[in-house]
Amino acid sequence: MVPLFVTTERGKAHKDAEEKYVNTFKKIGLDNGFYFSYTYDLTRSLQENILRKVVKQEKVKRSRSQSVEPLVKSGDGLDSM
Repeated sequence: MVPLFVTTERGKAHKDAEEKYVNTFKKIGLDNGFYFSYTYDLTRSLQENILRKVVKQEKVKRSRSQSVEPLVKSGDGLDSM
């Protein structure tokens, strides 16, 4: 564990607080079943995360098709080369 506080004269209270938090973390048992992720939303179910990803991909496809549609209608597509 990394110390949370530097021990000085007034740091006694901080050291006591640090020991309290260390003991709390030990009681929780962060070694067994503690998960953390910056990139994956652990607060939602797997199904919700997959659904959000699919919806996002559909929005991207729709916006791409809408941006290409005027080119196709005007005949400025690749087949005119």
